[in-house]
Amino acid sequence: RWHGDDAIARVVTAFRKVSRRRQMTILVVGRMASGKSSTINLLMGRLFAPLSHNLNFEAADCYMDRVELQRQRKFNLVLSKLWPLVPFEEGPHPSDSVWRIWVKLCGVALTIIELPSMEEFVTAMDNDGAIITATQAGDFEEVRSSIAADEIDLVLMVERLNDLDLANFKVLFQRLNRLYGSNAWERTVIVLTHGLSLPPEGLSYEEHVTRRAHIAQECVHQVSGNSAAFVPVVVVENSFKCPRDVETGKAVLPGGIPVIDHFVEVLETLIAQQHAFPTLRVMERRSWWEGVLLGIGILWLLNQL
Repeated sequence: RWHGDDAIARVVTAFRKVSRRRQMTILVVGRMASGKSSTINLLMGRLFAPLSHNLNFEAADCYMDRVELQRQRKFNLVLSKLWPLVPFEEGPHPSDSVWRIWVKLCGVALTIIELPSMEEFVTAMDNDGAIITATQAGDFEEVRSSIAADEIDLVLMVERLNDLDLANFKVLFQRLNRLYGSNAWERTVIVLTHGLSLPPEGLSYEEHVTRRAHIAQECVHQVSGNSAAFVPVVVVENSFKCPRDVETGKAVLPGGIPVIDHFVEVLETLIAQQHAFPTLRVMERRSWWEGVLLGIGILWLLNQL
C-alpha cells in the first residue's frame, strides 16, 4: 500500500467481492494526448505511467545530446526521491508501445495495460502536398499479439471532453470491436478528461457534458449494431488545478461533483453489474479460406433470393 491508493484499493475490493480470481486486468485505450496516462495516475494515486510516449519508429533518447540526457536522468532521480517506494514493476516500452504496470494490492495481482492509439501520422510531404512517408503510434496486429493472452476485466476508453474527435473516436471503437467483439461494451467505461474545460458559448456545463455523452453512446450504437447498448460515461480532471471542496478538501468538478469518488463509484457499479459476464479475450483471426467460404456463402444466399 502507498499514500493515495484509496481509489484503486476500492476498485480492487469491489472486484474481490464478485470474483474468486486473484488477478485483475484493466485495459486503457484512447488517442494520443487524450489523457490515458494521467487517468492511470489519477486512479492509482501516484505517478505510475509516463505522461508522454514515443512513436514506434524512434527510441527515447535517439535525438538527445549529452546535456539533455543528463537533465532527463536528474529528473528521473528527483521523481524517484519524491515518490515513496512501492511494490510495483514497470513493463518494457517496446516498439509496439504497449505499456504495462503490475502491482499487488489487497491480495489481488493488478495489471494495467495502456494501448497505443494506433493513429497514423504524416512524417514527410513533397512540395505538391503528397505524402512521402507516414508512421503509426503502434501497429494493430502487433498490439493484438501483445495482448492476446490477457484476460480483461475492465476497459477504460479515454477521450477529451473539450476536444472529442468523432472520427477518431469511432475508429477507436471499431478497433476495440475488432479485438473483443460486441462483448467489449459490457465491461467498458468512457472517461472524458479535461473536465474543467469551458463549454461552447451558449451551453451550460451540464448541457455540454450531456451532449458529449450522447455522441459517445451513438458511436457505441453504430459500431456494435445494438441500439440498446449502454456504456457509462464519467468526467474527470487529471490536473492539479482542480478546485477543492471546502469541507472535504477533495477535488471537485463544476456542480460540486467529487472527481475521484464519482469515478470510482462508476467503476464499482460496473464491476458489480458485469461480474456474471465472461471476461474479454482477444478474438481469434479468421483464416483467409474462412473469409472466402463466407463470401461464397453470402453470394449463394443472394442468388437464392
